[in-house]
Amino acid sequence: MSNTNLDTRTQVLDAVLSRAVVLATGKADAKPRTQQRSLAHQLWEASESESGRAITQAPTGTGKSLAYLAVVMLRAALNAERAVISTESLSLQAQVVDKDAPVVAAAVKEITGADVTYALMKGWSNYVCLKASAAEAETLLEHGVGYPGTGTLWDKSVTDLEAGADTAPIVAWAMRAGADATATGDRHTYPDILTEDAWSTVSVSPAECVGVTTCPFAAQCKPAIAKQRAAAAAVIVTNHALLAVQAAHQVAAVVGSRTLGPIDTIVVDEAHGLPGQVRSQGAGEVSARRVTSLVKAVERLISDEGGRRTVADHLAAGNNLAALIANELATNHAGTPGTSVRLTEADPNPAAGFETAYSHWLDRSVDLVKTYTATAKDQTTELRVRRFTSRIQGAKKSLSEASKHTPGVARWIEILDDGSRAIRYSPVDVSTPLDLGLWTVADPPDDDAEPLEADSDVVAGESTRAVLAVSATIPASFPADSGLRIKITKYGSPLVEALEGSALFVPPAVDPVDVAELSAPGSTSTRPRFDTKAHTTWASRHITELVEANGGRALILAATAAAGKQYAQTLRDLFKREYTVLDQWSGRPLRQVVAEWREDETGVLVGTRSLMTGVDAPGDTCSLVVLDRIPRSPSNAVDDARVEDWMGRLGVNKWAADRSVYASDAALLLEQAVGRLIRSSSDRGLVAVLDPRLRSARGSAFTYHDATRSLYLDALRQFGQTLVTLDEATAFLTGLRTGK
Repeated sequence: MSNTNLDTRTQVLDAVLSRAVVLATGKADAKPRTQQRSLAHQLWEASESESGRAITQAPTGTGKSLAYLAVVMLRAALNAERAVISTESLSLQAQVVDKDAPVVAAAVKEITGADVTYALMKGWSNYVCLKASAAEAETLLEHGVGYPGTGTLWDKSVTDLEAGADTAPIVAWAMRAGADATATGDRHTYPDILTEDAWSTVSVSPAECVGVTTCPFAAQCKPAIAKQRAAAAAVIVTNHALLAVQAAHQVAAVVGSRTLGPIDTIVVDEAHGLPGQVRSQGAGEVSARRVTSLVKAVERLISDEGGRRTVADHLAAGNNLAALIANELATNHAGTPGTSVRLTEADPNPAAGFETAYSHWLDRSVDLVKTYTATAKDQTTELRVRRFTSRIQGAKKSLSEASKHTPGVARWIEILDDGSRAIRYSPVDVSTPLDLGLWTVADPPDDDAEPLEADSDVVAGESTRAVLAVSATIPASFPADSGLRIKITKYGSPLVEALEGSALFVPPAVDPVDVAELSAPGSTSTRPRFDTKAHTTWASRHITELVEANGGRALILAATAAAGKQYAQTLRDLFKREYTVLDQWSGRPLRQVVAEWREDETGVLVGTRSLMTGVDAPGDTCSLVVLDRIPRSPSNAVDDARVEDWMGRLGVNKWAADRSVYASDAALLLEQAVGRLIRSSSDRGLVAVLDPRLRSARGSAFTYHDATRSLYLDALRQFGQTLVTLDEATAFLTGLRTGK
């Protein structure tokens, strides 16, 4: 080891972290925060331990990314180890790759003399596919486009597309990016508004990819190039979605991949979000509308053969199948739009009346499409057939999953907004898929070749791989949900001074006028019941006074979209000349709305759950954060199944299990929402949670159960002042704004 006389590896870790902090801040006298140093040491010790596991809660301001990067990059330098770092949000992923990894790599180089490489890798469909882009271009232009670098046809085609409409500009951009060796081709580098439908025209999933061994654009394949770079890097930065695909479908997308090679450590930042991502990736549905969509896809693929009796009969059979599914589900499952009914092991197969017919129609669809497109040699048809085949495979898997009871998987009938029905399913207990699909996956044998475009199933087995889970907020249920099953280590906030200079306001409901307004119809004066609909009007008055006292500068977070829209309209009506009021329902991309709010110091932003995480603004722009009430999810089939799963696995009663699911999830989201206020040591402000049920029975006519209330209050205890009346809250904000 060069450039150091240090005699222990933990001292080297301290040296790397200290130097990284100096480089990151640009201040020669900067030092790691106490919590940051302790976190780095814990992660190092965990990676050295026999269990190789750690779950840590490190609040905002800790500098956790520098801490875990120092650990994995130093281990790469000293032991030639490799690591995967996964994040949930794009903003954190960008911060790690563009800001933090470079300074830690530079610090490791200075201290040890070793170069540590790192690379970003996303899922296959996050990158442009030149074959798909060229196929779409040929459809739009109605002529061939050639290949990059072979003449003027390619460039002229791009120019013609740039002057086009609808999907033409994204296709032109994709063709330019795909042909540019310096461009990543990442969808998030597209400079304009981008819909999912538009992106799907220039990208493919792994199942839709024809393979780099046969693709005419293999040399320019952006996802393959990204994977090659990751394979050569010591540290791979990716996202939870990719890990969730691996866990949910048990495919070696990252860990156990022969292409990417051995992985010694997995760092899961924003770890609280991973179990939910696995549930989402493992979910699916069976419905008439899905069949109707497939019928249209068949018709588009073989429209030139549409007059043939065989094709016409098959299309008619598909429409009849959709009608059969709709009728079967409507006849056997009553309900109103927006509701759902859980299916248990005792319930009969909900697809019994159409399962055989559906399966046969899916198989016949593939046969017909392949038969009638066999002579087509154009790349557009080839790609569409692969996409269609992939959709059919997904539909068959969904039919299989929805037709039977599987332990750890929730099934339910959902009545959609148009009155139609769908059978839906989602994994509930994802601890086993995470354990078998990620944590204990064995590295593949070195001599087993693998196609670059798609990895095989995971190779399960015992592993000494370290798993380090970190997050600013982690629910008590995470160890059991994640399959890691170790205690959570919690660090205190390094932003103590900022928190002590800020305040929490939770209004009570003791005044008879307030109690009457918030009581549900039919309540008695001795046992009033809280009315969430009436609460919206009550909360609106508090919100307007708080916003006025703060001179705008606010983030308003509603438990429901309906309430949020009402708050936004009320604020516009009152303050349309004083402050700009923005909301997430304008139809504009949310990132644009948030960016506009950040640029307007007195602006007000109104939204719901999607703004409770990953959103912040500098200085006074976000000096007031208001939550109308606790963001607890309404009863739903997946979470009800999670409650039952907790009861069975842990042997707890329904109330305790309910707290571990519904209340715990709400407390996590509450803590994340509250965390929007203090993002740096110079921030000061007020958090208002306008839910009087957070008060004890002595301080409010409405209150949560003590255990649930305590769970929620744990997320709110860090503030220096607690205010009770609206007058106190508005006075605090006025004083903060005026400096008095």
